[in-house]
Amino acid sequence: MVIIPVISLKGGVGKSTVSLNLADILAEDNKVLLIDTDPQNSITSLLCKKSKKGIGEVLKGDANIKDVIIKIELKKKLYVVSAGEFAITDPIAYEQNFTQKNLKKVFEELKTYNFDYIIIDTAPRISKPIQTLLALANFFLIVIVPDPASVASFDKFIKYLKENNYFHNFSVIVNKMEANGISEDFHMLIQKFTNDNILITLPKDLKVVEAEGNCMPVSNYTPNSAFISFLKEGVDKLKKLINKS
Repeated sequence: MVIIPVISLKGGVGKSTVSLNLADILAEDNKVLLIDTDPQNSITSLLCKKSKKGIGEVLKGDANIKDVIIKIELKKKLYVVSAGEFAITDPIAYEQNFTQKNLKKVFEELKTYNFDYIIIDTAPRISKPIQTLLALANFFLIVIVPDPASVASFDKFIKYLKENNYFHNFSVIVNKMEANGISEDFHMLIQKFTNDNILITLPKDLKVVEAEGNCMPVSNYTPNSAFISFLKEGVDKLKKLINKS
């Protein structure tokens, strides 16, 4: 069971979109659980699903993990756990429940379900959930877009990772890449900050917006889109990196 948080320090970079489609592609050949830890319940919103209880209620002790797992697709082994309503009504207490003890207990219970991968979508900032997840993860991914604001926050996050000995077992996904000089210049900066540790660069693709408007992963809506073609290459690279780590 490989645990992979997907992280960003800035909203609007497409982190939840990447998490969902990454999990969906992995589920073509593996049993995958996608856990939404973002209090905004981004994943279930993208899928147009509602769930009153989620990981927040599990960590609080008001629900069992088996009761909050949602089966998403019949033809694939993709399952989702939402953040839940407690994450919205009491976000401070919600985050405080993200202790290593609580999460280790949840992950131990999940081993009985034989998941190959657990992908974890996170809130776009450094928080207690992210700090705890980094300590427990096998590998993690950082999503960034090649623009000034995103790169500025990314530089701070890289410093945080180095200061806390997390600058290992991770890779970067550059999202919403456009064919212009500004994107290319910031892409080069990202390469420099990470010692060229970029897993994949995903193009800006209108099919992503269309798919989300239809409440489904892009990999289901337009499996031959440019976004998915590149992301599949990233999934292949990710599997190789995990096997090496």
